[in-house]
Amino acid sequence: MRNPLRTEAEAFRFLLVVIVGAAAIVACAYANEWLGVAAAVVVVGGIGWWLWRAPAAEPPPPPEPLASPPRQGLRHRILLLAPPGAAAGDTAAALRARVDGRDAEVLVVVPALATPAEAITGAVDERRDEAQRAADALAAELRGAGVDARGAVGADEPLLAAEDALREFGADEVVLAGDEELLVSARERLAVPVSLLG
Repeated sequence: MRNPLRTEAEAFRFLLVVIVGAAAIVACAYANEWLGVAAAVVVVGGIGWWLWRAPAAEPPPPPEPLASPPRQGLRHRILLLAPPGAAAGDTAAALRARVDGRDAEVLVVVPALATPAEAITGAVDERRDEAQRAADALAAELRGAGVDARGAVGADEPLLAAEDALREFGADEVVLAGDEELLVSARERLAVPVSLLG
């Protein structure tokens, strides 16, 4: 089925068809009441047929995987994507084991997950503060273990938060803390290796 409002040109064409059809109905009804009814049936049926006969638009192509920009230096760069409620000590200990003495730089990104009501009303400040505290706590735990780390708040959608961070940070890998469902989607959308912290 055709969507007549998909583009501005199609919306304009649909509007013209409706105006011409309405004018034909009025002209026929002016001449004869039953002729106006017949014209209305023909016009409505014709518009319905026109909308129904057109094939559905092809789905848009999948987005290209997001590659991080070229990095400077030889340090291994890790983007850690953690939920707001991640336990700082456990998450930091697991990441320290993964770094295993390498010269690494870690960007801890915690998405500011808001409820739909909070997103609609714009009352997300509390969620952003919560995410910032979680990111800072994780980064502090990592710095305490000798890993160069800093925390940041991400968008309210985890993969969007990762994409935004990759544009600026240029990580060699993305590590997800505690979200197995997100792993498959992240591997499809991100052009760097993605793994689960465990």
